[in-house]
Amino acid sequence: MTKFRRFLKVRDASNSLQVEMKFQLFAFSVQSAYFNFFVTRQMLFKRIATLPIVNQLRNVQTSTKRLAELKLTFASSGQAFYNNVVVKQVDVPTLTGRFGVLPEHVPTVGCLKPGVVAVYENDGNIKKYFVSSGIVTVNNDSSIQVLAEEAAALDQLDIQAAKEGMSKAQSELSSATTELDKAEAQIAVEAYEELSRALEDRS
Repeated sequence: MTKFRRFLKVRDASNSLQVEMKFQLFAFSVQSAYFNFFVTRQMLFKRIATLPIVNQLRNVQTSTKRLAELKLTFASSGQAFYNNVVVKQVDVPTLTGRFGVLPEHVPTVGCLKPGVVAVYENDGNIKKYFVSSGIVTVNNDSSIQVLAEEAAALDQLDIQAAKEGMSKAQSELSSATTELDKAEAQIAVEAYEELSRALEDRS
């Protein structure tokens, strides 16, 4: 306030007194307004600062509950086996290796190879399915999608038919003349080999 007083130029004492009183009243009003603004602003900042913390705690509690459940969607081109069903664990065969998926698994995308998808259900049952190929996607919300080109319950497949199919595929591989025919026959051989191995392990 001393800076403001230096710039006040009055000639007469009465005018000077009036100006001084008016200025002091003005300064007091400014101080009061500033104090109220400062206090109100501080209270507002404190209130705002606590809101995200409360919301974050609520979100963490909700997210933890949601992430504690693994939800499976599993289907082939002709049949749906699971549609957003809560399960304990899913084991899948991929081109980079076989791995198991539990709740809160890191997000992953992989290509399925011929092999067994094992589903560990909440009631303790373990169901196995043979898949030929496809894709598996694990999301950050603890959901997993297994989309197979061909899939069937392992207990519905016959080991003798699998061995006969493997013999036929091997014969086609031997007689293949083009690269495309060789590739298709090789894929069939590998699929039947995996299927035969899975059925033998089952028995």
